[in-house]
Amino acid sequence: GAPAAVAFAGFGLGVAVALRSLPRPSPMFGAIAVSLGVHAALRLPTSLPTRIPSVIAIGTLGTLAVSAYSASRASTRRRSRRIVLAVAGGWAVLGAIAAVGLVLARSDALAAVSGGRTALRLVEDSNSGRSTDALDGARADVRRLTKHLSAWWMRPTLAVPVLGQHIRAFEDLGDAALDVVDAARATARLADVQNFRVAGGGLDVARLRRLQGPSARLDSAIANMRSRLDGLDNPWLVSRLTDQARTVKVELGKADAATANLRRSLAVLPGLLGADGPRRYLLVVPTPAEARGSGGVIGNYGELVAENGHVKLAAFGRASDLRERGLAPNDRRLFAPADYAARYGEFLPQIWWQNVTMSPDFPSAASVMADLYPQSGGRPVDGVVSIDPLGLAALLQLTGPISVPGWPEPITAANAARTLLFDQYVKYPSQDPAIRAQLLGSVATSVWLKVSNVRLPAPRSIGDALGPAARGRHLQLWSKRPEEQRYFSELHASGALWTVVDDETDRHDGIAVVTNNGSANKIEWFLHRRLDYDVVIDRRTDTARATLDVTLRNEAPASGLPRLIIGNDINPPPPDGTSRLYVSVYTRLALASATIDGRPVDLQRQEELGAHVYSVWITIPSRSSVHLILQVKGRAPSGRYGLEVAQQPVIAADQLSVKVRDIDGRGHTKAKQWQLDQFGPVVFSLAP
Repeated sequence: GAPAAVAFAGFGLGVAVALRSLPRPSPMFGAIAVSLGVHAALRLPTSLPTRIPSVIAIGTLGTLAVSAYSASRASTRRRSRRIVLAVAGGWAVLGAIAAVGLVLARSDALAAVSGGRTALRLVEDSNSGRSTDALDGARADVRRLTKHLSAWWMRPTLAVPVLGQHIRAFEDLGDAALDVVDAARATARLADVQNFRVAGGGLDVARLRRLQGPSARLDSAIANMRSRLDGLDNPWLVSRLTDQARTVKVELGKADAATANLRRSLAVLPGLLGADGPRRYLLVVPTPAEARGSGGVIGNYGELVAENGHVKLAAFGRASDLRERGLAPNDRRLFAPADYAARYGEFLPQIWWQNVTMSPDFPSAASVMADLYPQSGGRPVDGVVSIDPLGLAALLQLTGPISVPGWPEPITAANAARTLLFDQYVKYPSQDPAIRAQLLGSVATSVWLKVSNVRLPAPRSIGDALGPAARGRHLQLWSKRPEEQRYFSELHASGALWTVVDDETDRHDGIAVVTNNGSANKIEWFLHRRLDYDVVIDRRTDTARATLDVTLRNEAPASGLPRLIIGNDINPPPPDGTSRLYVSVYTRLALASATIDGRPVDLQRQEELGAHVYSVWITIPSRSSVHLILQVKGRAPSGRYGLEVAQQPVIAADQLSVKVRDIDGRGHTKAKQWQLDQFGPVVFSLAP
């Protein structure tokens, strides 16, 4: 350890100084001093500050050498000088050879680094067509680099201090880079991502599985390369090399994330696509214009059947048909998670499918749908897919416009949401709802057929288009199989209310505001929500106190629109344009008090998904706002404060303001504030 090394070094230096002061130094004392100096050099820990171990060792051994030289006879001094000169001359020659070799290798090294970084970025972007070309070029550069460094005339130069370390570093990096390049080439060539897209309704699932081996080798090669780069954290290497190493590590980190996503996809996608036997999924198309916690009232449903990589839309119909088919409504049974049954059992989701999605947690609602669907005339399903009009708009970014019977203009990514969430109700206000359901069904089936039969862009472009829809929960996926559900969670497409898993030592705070339409109309097109959350963490009293101000603004007019949009199907009906909402606030802290527009109010108190739920019916007149304010409190987290704000799928993205103040034991305050117009889910954190 450090104390022993310093003691040896100090004692050795002391003995060396004492020897120099003696008129006739004893050889025994000299041997002892040399031994102690060598021990000091060998025992110095690498944890000491940069270059200190080497400086101490050189100083110790140099002092001993000078002492020995001074005490030597004249003939010994002459021999010593000749040996030193010979060694120095040899090192000078080898150093010149090493310098020439490094100069020759420098351009290849820089080219290899540049080409490798370009290739890794292309791999990250799933552009295998260009990445294979870049990887071929990078491989040639790396081969030239290793050829220069492994030449026979370069081997003796490894003995040169400092230069030898650079040569070894280049050799190690060259070997590791070659492994990465070869593994990436094998993966990119087999995947051929640019041409490996949805076409004709199918994917080559056998090819997906063949990719698992190369993908695993690429992961291993990248991990080895990062380990080699960690070894370049050496004070004797030039800063240019260490700086390049840090830059490459960043690129490797991004590529590592991309290959990790690829590995997870390869493990799950073949099964999801029916490689091991047919899979059947329930497709639901909700409309957030009539709000529900996990999307909206379901307007249409369908069945997706996946077999050997091909997915077809086997059936499609109106959600209202599910009430008329299968078992008699009163004979159906609700099998649901305990907290779901306790919260929503009174709304009879087993009878009224429009209430199945009242829970803001899609996995809970989807499990209920999967159980109810066979009771409603359907077949057993392996999972549930939910896509609302905003999700369909995201798909239209990939497929291009569609034309459907009954609508005068093409439906595009730009107008799909407005068409399906508002315009169709204006155009068909009082006719049979089957007409509107037929329009939504036509759009959904047309989009699906186009997805199945057109050549889509590369996976990165698909992710860019569908990622925001998944994060906003306009596209939600659920599977009965836990490993597939974890994969959906990693894609942020599971629709789970909470994404942060708490532990006992550092508990996250969490809030969510959920509105369920209670008027049987489509008035949520005009609903705007704002959340202001102000929390104070006081370490002196170990408490957390917060104020949540929920502003709900109803912009609906009192007249001029069909009653289907602004009317109310409740008794007695309020004036047209009035919004009637069942509002639930989820929080990890306990309620202290609540007001609506400054007046105290009693809230219904329940539990769901590990959170307190406080609910109340709120009526909002036309073009008016309501303020629901909750004061909540609880125990302060033991460490870093974290807050998750969960997002309900809504038409107009919530506005969010979060202010966190953390007061330490001495009364010092650390504060931070965020303002967001779009989120979900988001996590804020502030270290104490």
